Amino acid sequence: GDRRHQETVYRDATGAKIDMHEEMRKRDAARAKQLELDEVEGEALRKGRVQREREMAAAREMEAMANTSFARDRTDLDREQMEVLREGDPMAAQAARRRAEQRAAAAHLQGPAPEAQPFWHSTWISLGWSRPRQWIR
Repeated sequence: GDRRHQETVYRDATGAKIDMHEEMRKRDAARAKQLELDEVEGEALRKGRVQREREMAAAREMEAMANTSFARDRTDLDREQMEVLREGDPMAAQAARRRAEQRAAAAHLQGPAPEAQPFWHSTWISLGWSRPRQWIR
């Protein structure tokens, strides 16, 4: 017949036909799995005991945060760590002074919230109409 439309038949040692495409897929999958295992083992070898413990502690902390009743994120943790005063910290005095200044600056901001304006207030202002009598105080 016409050889252009024929495929090569591959056989194993027993003479049974072998699907080469399937064999190649199996070999590639095995190679990819081995590379993944090597990567995981290499990462484990590159990390020391302390790093693994820190990672596990951070993961436990994040899991505990996820179970709290209010939302928190990484910035909350950073803020908490910054607020801890440690013995022998050369910047502790400056941090305390900065905190006191921030409290003093925020003290004048406390008080009742301004009353809400009706939604048509901005329309009247933008059209140049005068304010209603009840708003003038």
